[in-house]
Amino acid sequence: MAAVREPVLEAVDLCYTYPDGTVALENLSLIIPAGAKVALLGANGAGKTTLFLLLAGLARPAAGEIRFRGAAVGRNRRELLALRRSVGLVFQDPEAQIFAPTVWEEVAFGPVNQGLRGETLEERVKAALAATALWELRDKAPHFLSYGQKKRLCLAAVLALAPAVMLLDEPTAGLDVEQTHRVLGILEELHRAGRTLVLATHDVDMAYTWADTVYIFGRGQVLGGGAPEVVFADAALIRRAGLRLPVVLSFYQALRERGLVAGGKVPRDLAALVALLPPVAAGVGEGRGGW
Repeated sequence: MAAVREPVLEAVDLCYTYPDGTVALENLSLIIPAGAKVALLGANGAGKTTLFLLLAGLARPAAGEIRFRGAAVGRNRRELLALRRSVGLVFQDPEAQIFAPTVWEEVAFGPVNQGLRGETLEERVKAALAATALWELRDKAPHFLSYGQKKRLCLAAVLALAPAVMLLDEPTAGLDVEQTHRVLGILEELHRAGRTLVLATHDVDMAYTWADTVYIFGRGQVLGGGAPEVVFADAALIRRAGLRLPVVLSFYQALRERGLVAGGKVPRDLAALVALLPPVAAGVGEGRGGW
């Protein structure tokens, strides 16, 4: 039986309305377990980015509360600053985050404002640049970077702050296949090192394969949540959220209906699905030109 992980970050009955009257969040609650990989899944406008701003202490809820390691975060400046030091937010658009003249200075800016100097600062920046494969570009001006490199620079800048939780808003949006694999590889290494990661996306395939916990969003509310294979087994929930099944799960269900795979553990990725298939009989295709 898997050990139950303590919550590191919680949203409790959060409500938030924009100045124009748009309701962004309505009595939203969820739990982020320590050391987890969590995906917030929903269409644009479902409330994912607004929730991130609240969880990072960059906006204040109209009602409800945020808890960090079990303690409610108050509304005074001291408590909000403490939350911001523990929870890092990587924005979807790198242009909204990058401002320094060089890659090194961009990554160093946050730690400098935390009071780091000398060798401690240098080691922190070096580690963040190495983790995101940007060390060789440290003296380059950010506006000369590719879009994928800019996305990784934003990740490095937040990583250098050493937050306990990293919130990533659509970290692979706009990236090609190679850059997407690169970013997901970096996130996997960060998770292995013990970092709690929360990723907002509308990509059901990535959420299903990557996360160990999924929350489905719709109109500022959590419609459902849990292990990906459990959440996506709820056909009514998926229809209500206007989502589709992940490709791997769709193939698995089709193969089961045809009796080509037996029951058992639901596959989370293509390799697991292939492993369920029976071996091809010897000689299949012989005498007919093979395959």
